[in-house]
Amino acid sequence: MSSKYNRTDGRYVEFLFRPIYEVNTAIAYGIGAITTPFMTLGAFQPGATVSFGIAGILAGGSYLYAMKAKPLIERQLKLKLNRKEFMDCKKLREINSLEPRITNDKFVDPRHNFMGYGFEWGSEHANRIYQVMNMDSKLTDIKLPFFLRKATDEFQHETEELGGKPFIHAVGDETEIKVVEDTYFGHTLISGNIGTGKTTLLRLLSLNAIHMGAKESSARFNINGQQNKIKQGDKTKNNSKVIVVIDPKNDTDWKESIKQEMEHLGYGDRFFSVHPAAQSDSCRIPLLKNFVRVSEIADRVAPLMGTSGGSKTFEDFAYEQITFVAAGMEYIGTPIRLTSIQKALSSGKIPFCEKVLRVFYERTLGPEYETKLNMAEYLKKGVEAWQVMSEYYKARLSESHENAAILGIIQLIEHPSEHFIKMITSLRPVLTALTSKPMDDLFSPIDDPESEDKRRIVDLDNLMEKGGCLYISLDSMTDNKTAG
Repeated sequence: MSSKYNRTDGRYVEFLFRPIYEVNTAIAYGIGAITTPFMTLGAFQPGATVSFGIAGILAGGSYLYAMKAKPLIERQLKLKLNRKEFMDCKKLREINSLEPRITNDKFVDPRHNFMGYGFEWGSEHANRIYQVMNMDSKLTDIKLPFFLRKATDEFQHETEELGGKPFIHAVGDETEIKVVEDTYFGHTLISGNIGTGKTTLLRLLSLNAIHMGAKESSARFNINGQQNKIKQGDKTKNNSKVIVVIDPKNDTDWKESIKQEMEHLGYGDRFFSVHPAAQSDSCRIPLLKNFVRVSEIADRVAPLMGTSGGSKTFEDFAYEQITFVAAGMEYIGTPIRLTSIQKALSSGKIPFCEKVLRVFYERTLGPEYETKLNMAEYLKKGVEAWQVMSEYYKARLSESHENAAILGIIQLIEHPSEHFIKMITSLRPVLTALTSKPMDDLFSPIDDPESEDKRRIVDLDNLMEKGGCLYISLDSMTDNKTAG
């Protein structure tokens, strides 16, 4: 029974999976329509005859019952068969395009995203599932018309290849499913068995997002979580959509579909792929380049040590030491990289701290600072240069030339080496993993215009401002901390 019947009527019963009697009726009417003219062939006269009139009525009845049988046949086919459906890129682009959804005088919510085909679950679907569950596991109760049984055997292999139970498609009338982009701003979980279409759905979401931020139009759109309106005639391009994909499997189809769509829209140069396993083809990201406060550097690195149990103490210590090193690098104008932090916290602690102190004294006391500190005499007595500079600062300059970076460097260099090494034991493997080949070139690159290395360097600030896609493949990361 179709949904047009009144469900509040006590006589209403819906059973979509009954034998399709309409097929037999349509066949009977069709045979009658064909044979009736021949039964009166001897009395045939030119022009309209009664026999042809009766045949026409029978043909109409056959068509009517065939149309009634058609949706039932399609629904019962879906109970047992499942097929792959393909959508042409051109059609998907038409669905995603902003321009047809915008009129000259009003918005027609241009941020509807196409999700695929399906139906909203309701009580009627639960009732139909209950009917299916009352059948045997192979649904032998369903008897398709004889002329379809042979044809359906050809699609059994594809159904088995797709896996799962196809009957879910038969309990509802599938139509285009669209959602408003605002629903993505919260946390969203997509779950399902292997082969159920999780990656395909993610690909659709990715392509939708690209189109939501790709056209110049009088549309309402989202930039970095903030809603904005472009007034009529505004020349600002809605291309600030940022897509970050973290792919544990390195799905080539997903990556290529995003890249091709961005090239189709005219900004393929904003697609950046980072893949440690394919170092020669990968872009590079200076992970520690952009920051507002030096403490942000430690915020990004120290938590990788973990925070469970007693490790919190070690993380706090590492956080402090990383902050000291980063502040020192900022003071002397050295680019802050993971490789340089790793070196400063391992074997290079003393040379690094001494370099920072020398820069400070040269800026504070001038090029002749060694003479003022009487450093030559102390060196003859076996006192290290950094010790001389540290003690002089604490005794003479701590009040008149107070500097947080220098105080941190002195605290770092004076910390007992044995205890220092013990406290950063958990941090060193993380830094080593992030700075060893090929990670050093990928995440601590040196931006040298004269370098022979022509791989692109991704500026994350620039990416956030101008839009684009950053596709990170983690399939080669066997260590969870490194992947994190």
